[in-house]
Amino acid sequence: MPISKQKIEPKILLNPASGGGNVKERMAQLQHMFPNLTHSIFITNSEKDLYKKAVDFAKTKCPLYISGGDGTLVIVLNALIDNQLNTPLLFLGTGSSNDIALHLGIKQLEAARNSLSHKPCKVDIGKIDTADNRTHFLGQVNLGLGAFVNHFVEQKKKKYSLAYRFQEVVGFFAIVKAFLFNSASIYAKLDIELCSPLKPEVLLNLKTLQLDKKSLIIKDHFDIILMANIKYWAGGKIFNSRGSIIDEQLNLILIQKGKFFRMLRILLAAGKGNIESYLKPGTGVFSIPFRKAVISTEKKFLIQADGELLSDHNGSKYFDKLEVSVANQKVDFYRNIEIEI
Repeated sequence: MPISKQKIEPKILLNPASGGGNVKERMAQLQHMFPNLTHSIFITNSEKDLYKKAVDFAKTKCPLYISGGDGTLVIVLNALIDNQLNTPLLFLGTGSSNDIALHLGIKQLEAARNSLSHKPCKVDIGKIDTADNRTHFLGQVNLGLGAFVNHFVEQKKKKYSLAYRFQEVVGFFAIVKAFLFNSASIYAKLDIELCSPLKPEVLLNLKTLQLDKKSLIIKDHFDIILMANIKYWAGGKIFNSRGSIIDEQLNLILIQKGKFFRMLRILLAAGKGNIESYLKPGTGVFSIPFRKAVISTEKKFLIQADGELLSDHNGSKYFDKLEVSVANQKVDFYRNIEIEI
C-alpha cells in the first residue's frame, strides 16, 4: 500500500454533517479503504473542532485525509493558511457537488486512494477579504444567481427533510423565483487587476469605465459574477473551461443580466462542457483572467465560496464590498496526475 511509504502516519478527518450524514456507511468505506488507519479516523463534532484538529495534526507534519464536502475542505484550508502550516491533503469528497474533487480527478474514492502513489502538487489558493474578515477558497467565489439558489436551498433543507434528497428540484424552483421577482441580479462595480492586456472587442456591450494594459473597471447588471480557480461549478458544470489551479491566476466569469430561458441555455451548455460557445463578443458572457478584483454595490449581496455562504462577525450574510485575489501561500494536494489541473 502507498501508505506504508509515508514516514508520518496520516490522520483522517471525517465531517459527519456532509453528504447528508450516513456516518456509519462512510466510516465503513474509510475502514475498507485504509485498513491500517482505522485507529486514525477522527469524527469531528463542529466546525471549530475540525479547524482545531486540522491545526494540531498539521503541526506534526502528518498528511491529512479530509472526508467531507467542499465546505469541509475550506475549513481545513483556512486552518492551515491562518497558522502558516502546510501538510499534504487528500480530499475524499462526500458532499453534494464535489466540484473540487472532480477538478483534481479524484471524485471516485478509489481514484483518490490511487493518487497517494504520487507526490502531492502545490496548488493555488484564492483569498477573500471583506470589511471584517478574511477567508480562503480553492474552487470558486460567486455572487448573484448561484449564491441566491444556495441560500434558498439551505433554507428549505432546514424546514423540510425531503429537500436534501431533491436539491436539484428545489434549486430549479429557486432559479424560477429569482427571475420572476428579479431577486438575484446584481448591479456592481468591478475594479480588476488584469493578468494580461484585453482587446476592447472582448468586452463588447459591457459597460466599461476604464481599460488599460493592467486594469479594467466596469459597472453593469449581472445575473452571475463567478471568480473561479477550477473548471467546475454548480454540480459538475464547466463554467471555467480554462481553469487551472497551478497558473497563479483566477478567472472572472461574468453573465450579464438577461432572460430566464437564456440562462437555462447557458446552464445546459455548461453542463455539456460547451460554455465556450457563449464566450464570444455580443453574447453577454465574459471570461477575464485576473489577479485581483474588488467588487462593490449599493445593494448588499450574498457571497458563496466553495458551496458555503459567507457571514460577517455579526452573523449577517449580506455584504456591499469584497476583494478576491490569489493568496501568497500554496497548499500541497494529492491528485490524479493523468489529468491537467
